[in-house]
Amino acid sequence: MQTIFIASGDCLQGDAAAVHRVLELLGHPPNVFMHDVPQLTETLAEEIAGAKDVVFIHPERRLGEPWVEPASPHSADDSRPLDAGGLISLARALYQFNGNAYVCRVPGLDFKEGRSLSPYAESRARQAADLLRRFIGIPQTAEAGG
Repeated sequence: MQTIFIASGDCLQGDAAAVHRVLELLGHPPNVFMHDVPQLTETLAEEIAGAKDVVFIHPERRLGEPWVEPASPHSADDSRPLDAGGLISLARALYQFNGNAYVCRVPGLDFKEGRSLSPYAESRARQAADLLRRFIGIPQTAEAGG
């Protein structure tokens, strides 16, 4: 069983792109599969079904350090976009996912459309990549992609 990282966020909305930068910085760790998507979709449910751990990397609209917390499964609501909890519930119901699910939150400052990644979000992306390396037990080495 493997670990899956899923970065989802609109890369055209300023600091939301930090989640995609996290994947760049991580490079290609062994036994880790990565998905870099603009938003979560139902098709990812089957992909994560066989994973030991799945980590959703999500932009956070507040200041602070990046953090990882357990993802709380809940029923998907058709009236809003699919989130980590809804996708986990779907994977459990349809594909018997029984692994662990987490959300890594990456803080940002400016989420206006058309903006580029702020220096603040870049630093938080680097911190999040370090956090995720430790989380999955990858020794600290030279940075990939950066």
